Amino acid sequence: MKKAILLLTSFAALLFTTGLGAQNLSELVAPGKKVYVEIDDPFAGTDSAMPSDEYVEIKLGVLEAGSWAEAKTAGEADFVMHISAIKQRDQLVFRTTLTPSVRTKDGNVLWQGKPVWARGAAVNGFRSTYGATKAMARKCFEKDLFKIAGRD
Repeated sequence: MKKAILLLTSFAALLFTTGLGAQNLSELVAPGKKVYVEIDDPFAGTDSAMPSDEYVEIKLGVLEAGSWAEAKTAGEADFVMHISAIKQRDQLVFRTTLTPSVRTKDGNVLWQGKPVWARGAAVNGFRSTYGATKAMARKCFEKDLFKIAGRD
């Protein structure tokens, strides 16, 4: 029990001294801040690649959900939104899973969202990336990140 309390207080002290607490996260993800959207290629290591329109769809979804401005490079951004993307065949359609995380420019993870997924269906125009992007905005940003950052 003493070890658990010591570990928790050490972690809290680390967050406080490095400025990575909720206050800093709140300032970082405020509307109008510049974000660099970094998306993993789900087909890395294969001879396929994610279509460029899907990258644009995810990037625009992130910018719109947070009311953020786009930074062309990580260096000019206030923070980096890293999106881990997985695309799999699920029966006759594709299933896209997205996991967002807010990172500092030097790679420190400040917030990690839960994975969200969507299958291609009539409601999203059979575009699984579109459905997953909407789910990420609703479930990860609105119900989690923005509440932690005091943006609800």
